Amino acid sequence: MNQIQQGANDEEIFLLCEAAGLLPLTFTWKRSGKVIKTLSKSRETSMLLKLTGIENKAMVEYECTVTNYKGTESKKITLRNLAHSETNQGSK
Repeated sequence: MNQIQQGANDEEIFLLCEAAGLLPLTFTWKRSGKVIKTLSKSRETSMLLKLTGIENKAMVEYECTVTNYKGTESKKITLRNLAHSETNQGSK
């Protein structure tokens, strides 16, 4: 599944990753293909990633992968920087 979320440079952004499956679950977050956080949870089926100040790029791709002993599921989130978009529109 792929979704788009918007934010600005100076605001907090929360990305949610949810899963249904047998516990424990291991959540792995990646930004632009590089692992930024991994956490195993034995009692919860979701993980919230808090971002404070987003990168000064038009778009950044995040991916959450959830794994248990039965398999793996992934979700991609494209974070669009509103401040970057407004700057580009103002120069036209």
